[in-house]
Amino acid sequence: MNRQISFLLIFLGCLLQATAQVTPLKLAGDEAASVGIVVRNLVTGQDIVSHNSRHLLCPASTMKLVTSATALSTKGENFRYTTSTYISGKIADGRVSGNLVIIPGGDPTLYSEYFKPEECTFFSDIIGRLKALGIKEIAGNIVIADSPMPDQGPVTTWELEDIFYSYGAGYYALNFADNTFKLNTSTGTTTPFIPDIDLEVENIGKERNIIHGLNSNKYVVTGPKVFEPNSNVTMPMNNPSTALVAALTTEIERNNIVFVDGAQPTVTDSIPLTSYNSKPLPEILHSLMVRSDNMMAESALRLLAPELPRDSAIVRECNFLRSMGVSTKYCKILDGSGLSRANSITPNLLADVLQKMTLSPVSKTFIDLFPRAGVDGTMKSFLPKSKFNGRLAMKTGSMSGVRCYAGYLLTDSGRPTHVVVIMVNKYFGSSATLKRSIEQFILNTLN
Repeated sequence: MNRQISFLLIFLGCLLQATAQVTPLKLAGDEAASVGIVVRNLVTGQDIVSHNSRHLLCPASTMKLVTSATALSTKGENFRYTTSTYISGKIADGRVSGNLVIIPGGDPTLYSEYFKPEECTFFSDIIGRLKALGIKEIAGNIVIADSPMPDQGPVTTWELEDIFYSYGAGYYALNFADNTFKLNTSTGTTTPFIPDIDLEVENIGKERNIIHGLNSNKYVVTGPKVFEPNSNVTMPMNNPSTALVAALTTEIERNNIVFVDGAQPTVTDSIPLTSYNSKPLPEILHSLMVRSDNMMAESALRLLAPELPRDSAIVRECNFLRSMGVSTKYCKILDGSGLSRANSITPNLLADVLQKMTLSPVSKTFIDLFPRAGVDGTMKSFLPKSKFNGRLAMKTGSMSGVRCYAGYLLTDSGRPTHVVVIMVNKYFGSSATLKRSIEQFILNTLN
């Protein structure tokens, strides 16, 4: 009898263990996918669903919520990037003998199309100050002061195929117009103007392809209809500083201040001109989270260690997470945006960050960074017109074979009641089918 009872207990234990391995998310036609889920009740602190919660998975752009949480918590709600200018030279009789120097501040929003570029006053502030000083001529150049920030440009662990396109634009100490430009492949003209571009366009192939070298102005565009008048493609800049200098030079001369040749003085003065501040950090983080902007996410990461290598910023991010009580023992973080396919974190890490941030002094500001289901950004088409419309605040993440969601279920008043993390890797079916499966899981699981 005892032997029978022991056998029955072993059998039931195996059955329960096997049942626990069955994913609660029904994936049509792709049983081989790796799935990790955490649904946590914030009132009780208990996980009502936990599946592969400690398995390492690629987070894609849900990595941005970790970056944003760390940047907001450590830099504060009032932080702004500052870009300064001064004259290195002499001023006499309306003439500058010397250079106009720009001190980069890492601002990712200078003339960004996502922050109403017509409201950016960086150029007009400089021109206004020059006019106030009575300057008519500049016998010198616009130069960019050396920045102590290493590891500028695209992250080295990003795929080459990603950095060929606008979403793979790198982050620099000085950024301009989202570090991207529009190229008319028929005329070769660029907006904004890119000096010294080396362009090759070929009308071959069935699909549009872009190739360019790192730190090179050589661009190759191939594909059908590339010589039609309205054939345009948006690509990342290799050196945003040169584009900014060209645009500022044009704007200064448009205001009747001319650049002329002249000998540089042996003794120069340092004459302050302007100090331009960006929008507050929460506005930048909201923009990058809603649109899933990779370049701006990298700018938020580098705030943690602006004069040190990227690895140092990641170390400081992990230190912050541990200070909140989030374990980073098993994770691999290589960037701030999640564009690196080699990133590996667990659903539980994302859930813990989300839970701990509800106890933070910046909790409301953090939750407000997320796009809402059926309302805006990457969540606009997710469960529209459902009972969760506007009540699911979630960061999405997607790349080939990867689709992730992480965020909060909110009450009508905006109070978070649950943390929801869904990570799917190595999925070979259609993304539309997978999205419908995730939507149905949420409808079935949450009240």
